[in-house]
Amino acid sequence: MKKMIATIFQLVGLFLVLAFFGSLANHFGGWHFGMEGEEIPDDPRAAVIFLIVGLVSVGCAYLLMRSGKTKRAQ
Repeated sequence: MKKMIATIFQLVGLFLVLAFFGSLANHFGGWHFGMEGEEIPDDPRAAVIFLIVGLVSVGCAYLLMRSGKTKRAQ
């Protein structure tokens, strides 16, 4: 169960980091990236929020996967 939740966190983080780059491309390149008629916001503040939330999500996934491992006896 923990592995499935960590995978979901990783996917959410990946897509938010991709949204960060898409948002910057929309803002600086004048492109109109999006899905099904909806554009990714071209506001730099939204891009930074996408990046922060994405990195936090990936960090949570890392901590979830790391917490179940036991240390080797030396």
